[in-house]
Amino acid sequence: MLLPPLLSLLDGRHDVPFPKDRMKGYSRELMKLVQVYRFSGRFEKSHETEAIVNAKFQAMEALDLLLTFQRNLRLTVFVTLFKQAEQGMDGAGNKRTRPLLEPLLYSSFNTDVVKRKALRKQKEVLKVLRDMFNTSSILDLDSTTSILMDLCKYKYDQMIVKSLDILSKLYSSQMDMFQLAGHAQVLLTNDSARVHREVQRALPTLRRLARSKLNDQQVALITDVLDELCEFCHLPKTELEPHPMNQNIMISHGILNIVMEILSQEIDSRLLMEQYQGMEQVFKKTLKLLSLLTRENRNVQETIFTNLDRLLDVSIVRSDLALALKEIFTGNQSICLKVQPRQIQRIVMLAAECQHTAPEFLDLLKTLVK
Repeated sequence: MLLPPLLSLLDGRHDVPFPKDRMKGYSRELMKLVQVYRFSGRFEKSHETEAIVNAKFQAMEALDLLLTFQRNLRLTVFVTLFKQAEQGMDGAGNKRTRPLLEPLLYSSFNTDVVKRKALRKQKEVLKVLRDMFNTSSILDLDSTTSILMDLCKYKYDQMIVKSLDILSKLYSSQMDMFQLAGHAQVLLTNDSARVHREVQRALPTLRRLARSKLNDQQVALITDVLDELCEFCHLPKTELEPHPMNQNIMISHGILNIVMEILSQEIDSRLLMEQYQGMEQVFKKTLKLLSLLTRENRNVQETIFTNLDRLLDVSIVRSDLALALKEIFTGNQSICLKVQPRQIQRIVMLAAECQHTAPEFLDLLKTLVK
C-alpha cells in the first residue's frame, strides 16, 4: 500500500512545471515547455526545485527504511532455516526427512565437487535460498533502479549521495544479509531468551528518558532500569566476572547509543539541588553499566574508545567516569597505543583538577603507561 505512492513521488520523469488545465490539457506550446522541464529543467537549482528535492529526499528516507525492513525480514527467514537445519527438521517441523540445507552445516560440504549428485544438491540448496530472497523482495529491481538513477541527475549533493546509497543497498542486499547472519546470535538457552525479552522490554523506556528533563519519579524509573541491565552484565553474585553472552545481547539491541545519549547531556549548574542529585544518580548508574558492558569485551572497548573525547567532557561524577574509562584500556594494549597525546594531556589535567574528588584518574593514567 505504501510503495506505489512513494515510488510515484520519487519518479521525477512525470513531474510538470505547472498544473494541467482540467478541460483542455496542455497546448502544443505548453507541452514543449513540459518536455524541456522533464528533460533538463527539473534538475537545475531553484526555489521551486528545492521544495521538490526536500519532498523526494524524505521519500527516499522512507524507502531506505523499507529496505532495512526487507533485510531484517530476510534475516529472520534465514535464521529460521538455519535452526530447522541444525535441529534436523524440515519446513513443516518434521524430523523424518532430512532438511535440504543441513549439509551446509558441515565442513565436509564442498562447492568445488563437480559430481552429478553434488551438483544436484547444490542446485536444490540454491533454489531454497533464491526462493527465500524472491518471496521477501518488496521492490521491483529494474523500475526502482531507473527511478534512483534519474534522481542522481539532480544538482543537489544530498540527492546524489542518498540515491547512490540506496542503489548500493539494493544491489548488495543479499550479501549484506549473509554478512549480518554471520554475526547473528541464535539464543539456545532459556536464560538468554529471557534476557533478550527483558532488554527488549526495558530499552524503549530508557530511550524515551535518555534526553528528557527528569523529575523525581522518572529518575527512580530510569535508575531501576539501569540497575536491572547492570545485573545482566555479570555472572550471578559475582560482579567482577562478566557475562559475555548477555553483554552481546544488550549490544545487539543498541544499548551503547542510549548510554552515550545519556552521558552527552549538559548539566546546568543552575539546577535545583534535588534535580542535580537526581542527574548525578542517573550518571553514576549509567557509567556503572558502561563499565560492566566494557569489561573484558574487546569489541565494546573499541567502540567506546572512539567516543573517548565525548566521555572526557562529562562534568559530574568524575570518579565514576575514571573507573569506566579504566575498563576501556584494561587488558587491551592495542587501544592504549592509540591514545592521542592531547587525550593523555586532558586526563592529566582532570587528574590535577580532581585530586580529592576523583583520584581514580591516577589509576587510569597508570593503566595507560606502557
